[in-house]
Amino acid sequence: MDRLRTLLIGDFAGAEFAPVVETLTESCRIQFATNLADAIMQLAAGDLSVDAIVLAWPYPGAFSAWEIHRLRRAAPLARQLAVLGSWCEGEGRSGEIIPGLIRTVWHQWTASWAAEFQARNMKQLPSWCLPETTGDEERLLARSTRHRPPSSGLIAIASRQFETAELYSAVCGKQGYSTVWLSGGEDLVRIGRPTAIVWDGDANRLSELSEMHHQSSAPMVALIDFPRADDVRRATEAGAVAVLGRPMPWDCLFWHLDRLDRTQTARQRVA
Repeated sequence: MDRLRTLLIGDFAGAEFAPVVETLTESCRIQFATNLADAIMQLAAGDLSVDAIVLAWPYPGAFSAWEIHRLRRAAPLARQLAVLGSWCEGEGRSGEIIPGLIRTVWHQWTASWAAEFQARNMKQLPSWCLPETTGDEERLLARSTRHRPPSSGLIAIASRQFETAELYSAVCGKQGYSTVWLSGGEDLVRIGRPTAIVWDGDANRLSELSEMHHQSSAPMVALIDFPRADDVRRATEAGAVAVLGRPMPWDCLFWHLDRLDRTQTARQRVA
């Protein structure tokens, strides 16, 4: 399948935005512009022909609606995507939302767009192909109804809240996983080695994550509300192999779980 021609605008060197480049390098032909004026100059000169434009959006108001309109006039067929930094959490409730701009929070980018490229490779419609007037909720609905091959394996759900564990169990079960609830104090050795442990916590309880990491060799996916870059770093140091911020699209979680399942299966074959 043809690699998407993608223009990246802004500073992608920081901890929040560097993974964007890593993700797109595998599936796209990437070009860079240091700022919006540089991008428009290159597009106007005919130096670029792009399918998608990705903007590093570190804080609210990093780009105005007028600037995005100018960019759209310079490349009317290119779909525009914004990667939102930590300072943009909650902007949807208090800031300016620009129509036609697909927004992804930085800590969901890798899993979210890997899942989208996976759908594209399976001849399914990625969300960026939906009409520009499609809202965020409609995009989430389209992603949730997308066909996925069934999964397998055991997922241990570590949560203090029964209702939360029940929700994750139902969603994972629908995808084909078996689940077990870890409410605290269980002997992890007795349940064997699950495909993964989904830890439902917050950045103030990472000592629990570290303790669980020392009790089990199973890979852990940490779910944290609105994590900052430092929260992701500390969760990784505590033992998480992946960190997702809530709320999240379910296919982001499944992408991580499927990847861990494939890794575990490959290791078992080698052994």
